[in-house]
Amino acid sequence: MVSYPSVGASLQIAIVIPCYNASAYIDTTLQTVTSQTHDEVEILIVDDGSSDDTVSKAREHLKGCRHRWTILTQPNKGVSAARNLGWQSTTADWIQFLDADDFLAPTKLQLQSIACRTADPSVAYVMSRWEEVVVEPDAARRVRLAECSAFSSQPGELEILAKGPLIHLGQSVFRRRWIADVAGFDENIKVDEDQDFLLKLARKGAKVLTVESADPLFAWRQQRHRRLGLRGARYNAIHLTEQYMENFFRITEGHRHSLDVLSADDQEMLKQRLSSYMRLLYRYDVMAFRTRLAQLDQMFGRFLPVSPSYLKALSRFVGFERAEDVASIYRRGKAVAGVGVE
Repeated sequence: MVSYPSVGASLQIAIVIPCYNASAYIDTTLQTVTSQTHDEVEILIVDDGSSDDTVSKAREHLKGCRHRWTILTQPNKGVSAARNLGWQSTTADWIQFLDADDFLAPTKLQLQSIACRTADPSVAYVMSRWEEVVVEPDAARRVRLAECSAFSSQPGELEILAKGPLIHLGQSVFRRRWIADVAGFDENIKVDEDQDFLLKLARKGAKVLTVESADPLFAWRQQRHRRLGLRGARYNAIHLTEQYMENFFRITEGHRHSLDVLSADDQEMLKQRLSSYMRLLYRYDVMAFRTRLAQLDQMFGRFLPVSPSYLKALSRFVGFERAEDVASIYRRGKAVAGVGVE
């Protein structure tokens, strides 16, 4: 981890904010943007075909803003296309990607710009710790604090896969040249497109700097009332898992010894993620679950879930799928009784 002194020097940073029907959140998010203590900030709102008043609210909020700002519009193409339009529309050397319902700490860009100014050209992004908050109708509370001190200075693809829960696009600022080198975001990927982007950077040998801060510099906001329908949940579960598994087997080529590049802790985190994705796949597509489990069994000898403990213990006797069958019956029984279970 690298710590930088707080010295006063400027660097142009563009904040790219993709928006789609974000009227309920855009004012609060823009408040954290216009409150940045860093001087040289450019704001690019990219409206992705909203049908509400997101654009008019953003324009009204930005009137009189001391920073240069632009509102770009496009037909609905998805967040990747919106991000690509944003970074391609600026000449700033560094880019902050920010979703329309998330927050920046006032000093985020100022602190990270110090590292950016002295960063070697091989450094593709500068990151800081971040938090996840849940916003209720009358309050917000932290539910998770994600540290980034465990990241290596040049994370490989397996490290990105292992530490996915510790990574959020908004915690970092990215060097524009590196974004261009990997052609930005793949607009054909509709789920977990940010992980794909980070994997492309890792394949190119990108390095990362970590800036220390007493408090998190970015907040990922979740809304309790936001729910996916059954179809949306199934789509996300299947596509997230398949994407993750495709990347995993592409990188490892199915050889267990390929994991030796990771520390013991990182290997455990990777197995935890594989286990979690497999549990998702079991719930929504049993045939796909069986196909992937056969591949994992071939690689690991016998692949067992890492958690929860009861499932791990049961799997040792009856296997992963049969243990999930039992757990599924147990969950249904608890649901009928009104008791939560993993």
